[in-house]
Amino acid sequence: DAASAAVAQEESARTALVAILDRQGLSPVGVSELASEAGVSADVARKVLTLLALDKTVVRISSEMHFMRSTIAAARATLTAHIEAHGPSSAADLRDALGVSRKYAIPLLEYFDAQGLTRREGDLRVLRKA
Repeated sequence: DAASAAVAQEESARTALVAILDRQGLSPVGVSELASEAGVSADVARKVLTLLALDKTVVRISSEMHFMRSTIAAARATLTAHIEAHGPSSAADLRDALGVSRKYAIPLLEYFDAQGLTRREGDLRVLRKA
C-alpha cells in the first residue's frame, strides 16, 4: 500500500542521505542536490533530514546545510586544538584549520559560537571558559 511504500522510500532515503553527508564531511551540498544524489524528491529529503536532526544523527546548521554529528564533533576538536595552540584566531585561520571554504567556515563558526564553544572578540574567536 501507499503508506508502506512511503516508509520504505524514507528508510532508503535515510540510508542514502547519511552515506552522502558522511562522505561530504565539512563541505555538504544543499538539500536539492542531496535529494538528487539520493534519488528522492526534495520534500522527502527535507522530511528525512528533519528526522535525522531530531534523532541527533545530523546537525542542521541552516535549512540548506546539514552535517553528520561525528563531523561536527571532529570540527569542534579541531577548533579547540587550534585555539588552544595558537590563541585567539581569525575566521580565516579557523577556516584554514578546518580545511573548508568561507561558505562553510562562517556558518560553522557561528554555530560553535551559539553552542557556547567559542565567542567572538572583534575579528577573533576565543574559547569560552568552561
